[in-house]
Amino acid sequence: MMDRQRKGQRGLAASAEDRQALSPERAFVVQFRAGTQVDQGPFAGRVEHVRSGQAVRFESREELLAFIARLLARRGSR
Repeated sequence: MMDRQRKGQRGLAASAEDRQALSPERAFVVQFRAGTQVDQGPFAGRVEHVRSGQAVRFESREELLAFIARLLARRGSR
């Protein structure tokens, strides 16, 4: 019984760490346009920052990553 309690406590600690590491400040929703192939073109869709609601459409991997990097940099400087 004690062993289970210890395992449960470790599980709770890991969950708390995960919650910090997976903050909504760093959460994005990415919606790919029909026909998008991740490993080859075309690569297009929409991305939204969960916390702020800011969203953009993208037509390339570079545009997607640039938006995410911009929002993360802005959040990191606060």
